[in-house]
Amino acid sequence: LVPTERLMALHRERWGGQFDAMSAVIPAAVAYRAALRDSSFVRTFVRELGQRFIAGLRLLDGAPELEPFAERTAGMVILFSLALAGAADRPFPPVDAVPLSINALAKQFSVSRKHVLTLLREAEANGLLRRGGAAMDAITILPRGREALAHMMATMFIYMAECAEIALQAAGREGRGADAAASLSA
Repeated sequence: LVPTERLMALHRERWGGQFDAMSAVIPAAVAYRAALRDSSFVRTFVRELGQRFIAGLRLLDGAPELEPFAERTAGMVILFSLALAGAADRPFPPVDAVPLSINALAKQFSVSRKHVLTLLREAEANGLLRRGGAAMDAITILPRGREALAHMMATMFIYMAECAEIALQAAGREGRGADAAASLSA
């Protein structure tokens, strides 16, 4: 099987967004994003991502509390929708309660209301979040949930930065994020 250009364009777009997010803590991520236009960079980057995955690296190794989200249809996108619902000038994940519409989540991600409720109830039982508000129309991501999200994001940033640094070097470009990525993993 050979990936189509359309599939690769979707991945480059997704990786670009991730590199944008990373650039706040790994300045070299700006160079990684720019390198996405270089086919030799992308080829090496994909190979490095795959080799680490085959070797057993999983983003949730440092955040096993989030596995119930990962194991359910639309679980991770529901979690990230809630985590991104906070104000732009506030911390990520949000400390304050954020609006919750079970109907909207179910419709947006093509799952049942029961599916969303089951997921939220399990997360609540595991101490990751708390539902509340006038009519249960808000959710607060608790410290345990915020910490798990932070660990998962840090793992992803390090994983991607290491692979991108190798790809930059292979493409003959100069990278400067390896030291930043190494310091994050310490």
